Amino acid sequence: MSNRERLNLDLDADRKIMKRRGEKIAESASVQSKQEIPRVESLVEHVLRPGEPYKIPHDSIIPNAIADAKLRSFLHSQGKPWFSEFTTQHRILATINVGQSKELWVLDMRDEDRFQRDGAAYVLYDPAHDVNDIGFKGIRPGDSLDFGRSSNYGRFSFPLRVSRNHFRISCDENMGLAVTDLNSTNGTIITIGAPAEESESTFFWNYTLKPDNFHRNGLFEENGKTYIVILGNKYECLDRDSESFNGKVDLYASPRTIRVDGESVEISSIYNRLKRQTDWMRFLGRADTESVLKEVEKAVGLALSYSRDGEKRVFDLESDFDGPTGRSLTDLSAFVRYRTGVCREQALLSACLLEKLKDDGVLNGIIHVERNIRPDDKGGGGHEWATFQPESSDDVYVIDVAQHFTGKKEDSPNWNYQRPSR
Repeated sequence: MSNRERLNLDLDADRKIMKRRGEKIAESASVQSKQEIPRVESLVEHVLRPGEPYKIPHDSIIPNAIADAKLRSFLHSQGKPWFSEFTTQHRILATINVGQSKELWVLDMRDEDRFQRDGAAYVLYDPAHDVNDIGFKGIRPGDSLDFGRSSNYGRFSFPLRVSRNHFRISCDENMGLAVTDLNSTNGTIITIGAPAEESESTFFWNYTLKPDNFHRNGLFEENGKTYIVILGNKYECLDRDSESFNGKVDLYASPRTIRVDGESVEISSIYNRLKRQTDWMRFLGRADTESVLKEVEKAVGLALSYSRDGEKRVFDLESDFDGPTGRSLTDLSAFVRYRTGVCREQALLSACLLEKLKDDGVLNGIIHVERNIRPDDKGGGGHEWATFQPESSDDVYVIDVAQHFTGKKEDSPNWNYQRPSR
């Protein structure tokens, strides 16, 4: 059985479990954690460049409630129960993702009795370790330890696509900690808790930012547009003012880049079905703007079931890593093949289908993709959606598949779709 077939079976099983038990573990835990920790947006991802050590800041901290919520989501996707023993009571300095949903935690032990007892300043911990594994390894000043399938010190189990020697952790005599990717197959992603000023300017946003507001690696300006070269190919970057999407890339606020391949077999198949439906609606005289937009929402909803775990697995299995930019590149059609994604992929697919309808004369107007965080004190988190403004009209329609809403922006019952002001 291929990886793709196994992933489809896993996702189908996840959906059946969710439907049968009526559980929303990851969502409820995420909401709870955001209420407890108001600065959820302070998490920052770094894709390591092979051979270049990345120093983890001493003031980094990932709130335990957030890490617990991520772990609950992972365990639930694997059909495993939640055990209280997985809840760490130590400060989480950073997380290390090596692909295929394998994530390790770096625990700060400098103020713990353990450090005084055996000299371990840090501990590398697998919060979802197998019962046959020890699941942790102490790191002392002066250590330089390699981890992977062939160098795990008998303490960790790694998926087959993790490299034999995947990454190295080094701790100097001053307890400075650095992680180095050892030219691994999947790449290595470090998540830290950044200071507020870094998070606001580098990773997260109040309202949709243009690409030059984050992750400058590989970006350059040309004729007033922003481009990036990934894996030897030049792509135009999408931003909040983009009105066309096919063939361009969405940088988002992380190193995981998505290419909108609207001419792919998978997306073309979705569009052909949508076009037949809209042609029939036009024949019947029922193809008003809102009705057509609701057909787009329906088509995207059927193509991409919302799943954070599913999105993560597609990134793990289908991404190509580009060392010079520190980014990965994944086609939007890959998410369609696996029938999963989150609001980001749903918004991009909605915009791509709207663009095709516009090219075929079904719609006429302006298309955008926007994102923001909820501007209140409830920790609403980040969100993304597509918009359409008919020609010669002031009405702006939102197509938000994740929130099951298509309609005029001001009529939304759930989200504040405020247009970015910067």
